[in-house]
Amino acid sequence: MAGPWWGSHIDDNKYGTAPLDYTRAGDTFVVLPDILGSGSFSVVRRGVDNRDNSPVAVKEVLKPSLAHKSDLGASVAREVQALARLRGCAHTIGLRAHYVDSTTGSHHVVMDYAAAGELFARLPKPGSPLPEASALTIIRQIVQGVAEMHTRGVAHCDLKLENACFDDFNMLKWIDFGLAHCYERNAWRGGWHSELLMQPRGSPSYMPPEVCQLFNDRSSPGFDGIK
Repeated sequence: MAGPWWGSHIDDNKYGTAPLDYTRAGDTFVVLPDILGSGSFSVVRRGVDNRDNSPVAVKEVLKPSLAHKSDLGASVAREVQALARLRGCAHTIGLRAHYVDSTTGSHHVVMDYAAAGELFARLPKPGSPLPEASALTIIRQIVQGVAEMHTRGVAHCDLKLENACFDDFNMLKWIDFGLAHCYERNAWRGGWHSELLMQPRGSPSYMPPEVCQLFNDRSSPGFDGIK
C-alpha cells in the first residue's frame, strides 16, 4: 500500500504517526495477510507493532464502501472518537492509532489484539455448566467495562456476547464501537448532557424495547443510550 499516510488528529506522542504499511518492515505497524474477521464494508487483519513486537488488530474500512454507504464514514468517526475517549480503561479495547490512506481514502483503525476469543464462544455447553467462580469473574468484568464507558460519557449501543473478547491475560475487553454515542460534558453541573437518541442502534436479537419501538413509532421520545 504505497503512498503517503496521515495520522488522524487523535494520535498522540505515545503512539506516534509513523506510516502504516502492509509490506515494508521497519514501519511502526506491519499488517499481515491473516484475516481475523470481516463484514460487508470492512476487514480486520492481524498486525504487529514493530516497537515492541506486540500483536495488533487493524480494521480497514474501504473508501468505496464509505462512498456507497453514507453513514459508514460517521461510524468510523464514532468508533475512533469513542476509543480515544476510553484510552486507559481496563475493559475496553485499546486504540493505538487511526490512519487514512491519502491515496485510496481507506481508513485503518489500529487496536490492541484480543486473541483469546469472544465471550459467545465461552457459553456453557449442555451438561457442562460454567463454574460459579468463573461466571462471577466474567460478570464482574462485563459490568466494570460498561461502568468505565459510562463514566467517560460513552454509550456502546451494541452490547452483546460477540462484542466482548478476551486478551491473553483472560481480561475481558469490549470491542466494536461503530454504533457508540459520545455524550457532551455538562460544564455547569458536571457529568454528561442528557440526550435522547432517535435512530435505532444495535443488533436486533439484543435490542431493548425502547430502541425497537423507533422502527415503527416515529413519535417515540427516543432512548437514553447509557440507560
